[in-house]
Amino acid sequence: MKALARGDADFAFLTLKGWTGSGKTHLALGILWDWLERGSAAFYRQVEDMLEEFKALFNRPPGDSGLSFEGMFRGWENVPLAVLDDLGVENPTDWAVAKLDTLVDFRYLRHLPTVFTTNLDLDALPPRVASRLQDVEVGRVIDLGRVDYRRRRRASVRGSPQRGKDEDNDHDEKGVR
Repeated sequence: MKALARGDADFAFLTLKGWTGSGKTHLALGILWDWLERGSAAFYRQVEDMLEEFKALFNRPPGDSGLSFEGMFRGWENVPLAVLDDLGVENPTDWAVAKLDTLVDFRYLRHLPTVFTTNLDLDALPPRVASRLQDVEVGRVIDLGRVDYRRRRRASVRGSPQRGKDEDNDHDEKGVR
């Protein structure tokens, strides 16, 4: 992971797999921040949100000004680092699967650094995507296991005698209050 964060890894794809709360997104964003701090461009998006944005631009009426579907899609294809979070939770319509496959395939063929996070077994993903993620010539898969660090952190906070009023609030999916 550190090599990818530095931009000198001998692989392009990194897949972080694990249960909800295992730190996948935290680690992926750490890599993204390292790239941004070095002045490199990088995109982050939850896959489901990215595909919804693609679809909205794709369905935009003709003549509508602003960012085009093609422009946004090309940006994702060519950005120096792409972080695709929560792969596999998107609605698997034929259109979504096709666009995701096209994006992954483009980056795979060009060995462009890409970080994926998922809480699914890779075999549950579309077959072409799963195959590319598991290609040892191009990528690495790290299984972070079945530990939910947010639950562990909440349990330790609840047991703390110095707990403050704000610590009673639950965290959302990204660990933000």
